[in-house]
Amino acid sequence: HTAYRRQRQMCIRDSLKVHRSYIVNTTKILSLDRKTAGTGQLILDNDTSIPVSRRIMPKVRESLA
Repeated sequence: HTAYRRQRQMCIRDSLKVHRSYIVNTTKILSLDRKTAGTGQLILDNDTSIPVSRRIMPKVRESLA
């Protein structure tokens, strides 16, 4: 149980809500492409592109700094 609990805590700590519909593992993020409208897109290590909402963008930038 302790190993499972530790693993869950690590997953939560490495997670970041980037959009109303998306939570990503920060260890998988390769880059953040910012758009002129204040939104953005995360590129993950498996070539997946995830939208970042304008409202959450400041927190995402801070988390990745």
